[in-house]
Amino acid sequence: MPGNLGLWDMAEALKFIHTNAGNFGGDPSSITVWGHSAGSAAVGQLILSPVTRDYIVRSIEMSGSPWGSWSLGSSVANNSLELAQALGCFSNIKDCMKRKSVEEIYNGIEQVNIPGRPITDPAPLFGWAIMRVAPPMQKWSVEPEDYQNWNRDRLISELHKAVKKVYIGDHLDELLKDIVSYYVERDEEQHFEFYIDRYTEFLSDLLFVVPSADGIMARSAAGWDMYAYSLDHYNEAIWDKDVPRRLKG
Repeated sequence: MPGNLGLWDMAEALKFIHTNAGNFGGDPSSITVWGHSAGSAAVGQLILSPVTRDYIVRSIEMSGSPWGSWSLGSSVANNSLELAQALGCFSNIKDCMKRKSVEEIYNGIEQVNIPGRPITDPAPLFGWAIMRVAPPMQKWSVEPEDYQNWNRDRLISELHKAVKKVYIGDHLDELLKDIVSYYVERDEEQHFEFYIDRYTEFLSDLLFVVPSADGIMARSAAGWDMYAYSLDHYNEAIWDKDVPRRLKG
């Protein structure tokens, strides 16, 4: 099966809109694509791809970037073969996979081992780090019963753990020192909210801020008109009352 099937589906949708927008009062020469999270990364990929960029005039990318390592599928082919083997599909893989139930596929995913690759250049560290340390989404969270256990040592331990999982270059000590200096020792306070807040900042930088900044600078350097924005509002109604206000970010 070819890769990037989701992007190919979106490409067909864009072609349809471009062809038919005029019939519904739309302007096919002024199409804007907008996405959130993984959709945001996809939007960034669509406007860069030679397959779709001629159908798009502008994009709005919200909380996700195609520059983020989590948005790229460089190991999808090998991972897919591992999953097929876990499901007992060694020949006619496509037909075999189609006959598997959702439960069988889910169990197969649980068996697949997807190793991370060591990094010797510190630049790609952001993004790979948290993906290695905490593959399941829920592992990124801090449970309320664990709040009080967060202190300076705990934060430093989490930062060291993330970096050492992915970086084996010559500048490890220097890198760790800089990261601890920025995330831990900057305006240090002695209470758990401060340290969890810095952990949140660390994750945000790993997954969103740095990839977004890289994408903005790269496209700006190529002559694109780029506009950055930050959404700081949150809805009180969606938060558990036991979560400190400072951590609602």
